[in-house]
Amino acid sequence: MDNNQGNNKRKCPVCGRFARAEAVEKHEMAVRTMRKALAECKEAISQKDGIIDTMKCSLSAYEVEHDELTSTVANLKSEIAGLNKTIKDYRELTDSQRKSIDELDGKVSGLMERGLWARIFNKDI
Repeated sequence: MDNNQGNNKRKCPVCGRFARAEAVEKHEMAVRTMRKALAECKEAISQKDGIIDTMKCSLSAYEVEHDELTSTVANLKSEIAGLNKTIKDYRELTDSQRKSIDELDGKVSGLMERGLWARIFNKDI
């Protein structure tokens, strides 16, 4: 083995065999580049994980707010239904009261047409 030839060979970090120094340097450069890219990817993933955690917290807050609003809407709908029933009952009551008033008017007018009442109202007495 020549000294020149020995200087041109280095031990490969992957397999442990001796290879040309240029090949080993290219390989080491590629490994450094890949490690750098891997570190950037890990950093990007950690940032995305932070964003995802924030979004999950926001989602849970929105779900709680949605549940509260849904229950509020349900309560308001039941309240509206109760008020509509009250209005309907009131209208039915006023209709029945109108019928009662009409019946009483009919009785009063019937009484006013007869006897003493007719003379009092018509000022015959």
